[in-house]
Amino acid sequence: MTRSLFDAQAFLDALRLGGPVAEQATVQMVRHYRPLLRAQLFHAGVQADDIEDLLNEILFKLVMHAGEVRAPEAFHSWARTVARNETSAHWRRQARQPASPPAAADDEERGLDWLAQLPDPASSDPLLSRCLHGQLGRFKDEQPRRYHCIELITLGHDAREIAELIGRSYGATRQFMSECCAALLGYFKPCLDDGIEPMRRGAAKLKRSEP
Repeated sequence: MTRSLFDAQAFLDALRLGGPVAEQATVQMVRHYRPLLRAQLFHAGVQADDIEDLLNEILFKLVMHAGEVRAPEAFHSWARTVARNETSAHWRRQARQPASPPAAADDEERGLDWLAQLPDPASSDPLLSRCLHGQLGRFKDEQPRRYHCIELITLGHDAREIAELIGRSYGATRQFMSECCAALLGYFKPCLDDGIEPMRRGAAKLKRSEP
């Protein structure tokens, strides 16, 4: 399930070259960011019927304005900022406040964010990489149904599509997706922020049980 890291430097270099190289790099960028940004819009409360159009607007702006990014390492945070700005513009166009997102949406989004940017085992922080990959493996083994849900989200399926695939109602599926994302972050938390230090000292790992 794990996708490779997005190489922002290669993407920006390809755009400068133009032609088929730029086209292929754009396809790779869209494939990488579409599931993550779709999850961001979903958790921001954007209605399912509006997500695809708004998502395409965001991806278009990422391609058209990528040259404004001064450093490749800033590309990811810049892309998320573009998505937030476009979402705000979406609410202004509709002249209303965003719908209430699912509970703990920030934590859920952070879990998907970490999954999308999962460090390669050869990264500069091998301890973090081993921790995250190990916890993802535990999540897969201990909660296969929720792992499958995360797979569907990262592959770009929205709530209605997932509802059909897993045989649940739309409302129940949205709740289940929320629970899956929160559970994923629960597995990642020991590796993030200050949580990596207790693991260095051999602290016990989180235990989860699948409903």
